[in-house]
Amino acid sequence: MSNVDKFEMMAARYDSDERSAVATVIADELKKRLSLYGYKTALDFGCGTGLVGLQLKNLFEEMIFTDPSPAMIEQVKLKLAEQKITTISALPVDLLSEAHSDIKVDCVYMSQVLLHIPDTKSVFEKLKPLINAGGRLMIVDFDLTPSITSTEIHPGFSHNQLITLANEAGYKDVTVQTFYHGKNLLMNQDSAMFLMEATV
Repeated sequence: MSNVDKFEMMAARYDSDERSAVATVIADELKKRLSLYGYKTALDFGCGTGLVGLQLKNLFEEMIFTDPSPAMIEQVKLKLAEQKITTISALPVDLLSEAHSDIKVDCVYMSQVLLHIPDTKSVFEKLKPLINAGGRLMIVDFDLTPSITSTEIHPGFSHNQLITLANEAGYKDVTVQTFYHGKNLLMNQDSAMFLMEATV
């Protein structure tokens, strides 16, 4: 079963209390950083049901939420309709395999998405053309967690590994900083989350 199929099955029951709590921790960290930059447009890559992205809606004039799972996007659209939000569009699309030259934003961010993508390098390469000059890629994910062995996800990431990939893809001012340690965060293992920032 592919990752997309798994998320298709989970979509309607994805928003657990535990996931919502972690999403708020992530959104709070992103808000702290994003409030410094004054960006007007953003893309939420792998938005899921919008648990993180909807908490950032007041920071931008316009947002695009994308996810390869149509069921996840359907959950987002339900929330947008319920909250009468008109500044966010939601698209069921895989931006790593489908070119969208019409998309240009000040910021692309993703939260706990990178660990599900086998080809980490492709993420840096494929998302860069979507970001305006002076804009930023922001990634929240897990620090390398050696106790995790999985054939389905990455066991987190080393900061140096990501800095190297970003530099090779032509990003500038790359920083990675751990901001949260938690119990049972990743596959029931204690882990930590980092925020990576890279400018275009």
